[in-house]
Amino acid sequence: MQPPINRRRRQLLAASGSALAFGVPFAQSAYPNRPVEIVVPAGAGGGTDVLARAFAEAAKKHFPQPFTVVNRPGASGMIGHGEMINAKPDGYKLAMVFAEIVIVPHLGLTKLSYEDFAPIALLNTDPAAITVRAEAPWKTIDEFIADGRKKTAR
Repeated sequence: MQPPINRRRRQLLAASGSALAFGVPFAQSAYPNRPVEIVVPAGAGGGTDVLARAFAEAAKKHFPQPFTVVNRPGASGMIGHGEMINAKPDGYKLAMVFAEIVIVPHLGLTKLSYEDFAPIALLNTDPAAITVRAEAPWKTIDEFIADGRKKTAR
């Protein structure tokens, strides 16, 4: 079985090619001709939600239809990400994808992967850091990892 993204890309390309070859009316219609959903795989009020709402507001200046934010929190984002993967690939459902899509599959909690998505825009980046209390014995990440390995080897 092929990964969902490759199958979806082929389907979309085939539909697009057919539309161009046969002059199907939807090929000439303006996009979008109905509201577009932005799935946020997190609760309302967090950083991802705020960013999605800012994008939806900015889109008003450039698109004839509204972009609406729909929050689908739960399972470290996998509920919302799963909804996006199962959506019809027609451009009327977008998703805010965040870093958990890289981590959670390695925990064995989902079969979804970052490879199931086709990124179309980078809206922001969030710097992250590993921190410890000031009086902790580690001063570098290498010291921290070495200590962890020593403790798990026991």
